[in-house]
Amino acid sequence: MKHRDEELHKVQDKLPILISDANTLKYADGQVEVLDRRKFPFHREWVTCTDYEATAKAIEDMVIQGAIGVAVAAGLGYVQAAYAARDLTVEERHEYLEKAAERLRNTRPTGQRLWVLLHELEEITDKHCASADLEDKLLEHVREYLAYFDHVSRETGRHAASLLDDGDTILTHCYAAGAILWMLHFAREAGKKISVYSCETRPYLQGAKLTAPSIHEMGIPVTLITDSMSAYMMASGKITKYITAADAVAMDGSIANKVGTFLHAIAAHAHGIPFFVLAYEGVDPNIPTGVDIVIEQRDPAEVREVNGVPTTIPELQAEYPAFDVTPPEYISAIVCANGVFAPSDIRNHVMVEKRPQESAN
Repeated sequence: MKHRDEELHKVQDKLPILISDANTLKYADGQVEVLDRRKFPFHREWVTCTDYEATAKAIEDMVIQGAIGVAVAAGLGYVQAAYAARDLTVEERHEYLEKAAERLRNTRPTGQRLWVLLHELEEITDKHCASADLEDKLLEHVREYLAYFDHVSRETGRHAASLLDDGDTILTHCYAAGAILWMLHFAREAGKKISVYSCETRPYLQGAKLTAPSIHEMGIPVTLITDSMSAYMMASGKITKYITAADAVAMDGSIANKVGTFLHAIAAHAHGIPFFVLAYEGVDPNIPTGVDIVIEQRDPAEVREVNGVPTTIPELQAEYPAFDVTPPEYISAIVCANGVFAPSDIRNHVMVEKRPQESAN
């Protein structure tokens, strides 16, 4: 196992930078540096966040994107708060960190991983708030989480690759993070020739900016399409499988992912195309059904522009739910680090611990 992990780390170093959030987030002396995904792939610029509020703002402003990256950034923001509170009394420090956790938790309310990591960091604070090395303990946990998620990402990709057939053409929406790149890597290692259609993913264009360039960098054929083209591509026989990630998975097998995911799932269902969800850690026991998933509502002004360029008049009313929920009947399988499961069975394969009631509210 150790030898295999070492070999995979060597492989990872040769894969696109976005395959691991360890490549895009750095921490030192109370500062967080984030690779600005809004500028990617044209520029590799780093944004320096000097305190937890700046990190929270970077999350809200989409400097960092993707459920795992957002969770790690929030975790590092919490470490920043511990650094800032190092000279306070124990009571003041605990109060300061509670405030920081609440601020960071509310940056992306749909993301289940952000809530889980912050809860774990709060538990460490409860035990070691008086410790002089609290910051070090928290940072160590975030780094362990990053390493753990690299493993989760690889194993999710490995299981997903087993579902692919030679000659498959995949439709994907938004950026499914490292698992989709690992999936393509393992499929290629198995001798399978795979190609991809990537939806551009309005309005932040994660498919165009993150997914398609990363897949292209791997030397795998990838075609960019607008979000409204998926049904045409399916009807034309150009798509054989539909694969996305999930920002949250409910106990009933519903999933939340970037808005538009459900639209493509309906089209896939109508054309008899299987929909596989890369769910990493899988189901969140804190979410009973899809109805219980909190959907982040972003600034409607973001719909009236692309890359800062207006696409219409500013007086027009707009609406921007950042995610939508796909019911289990549209999902063929949910792929996690510990296996491939039917949506109806996912509740029996919990990897994430249930949060105490007061932390879930």
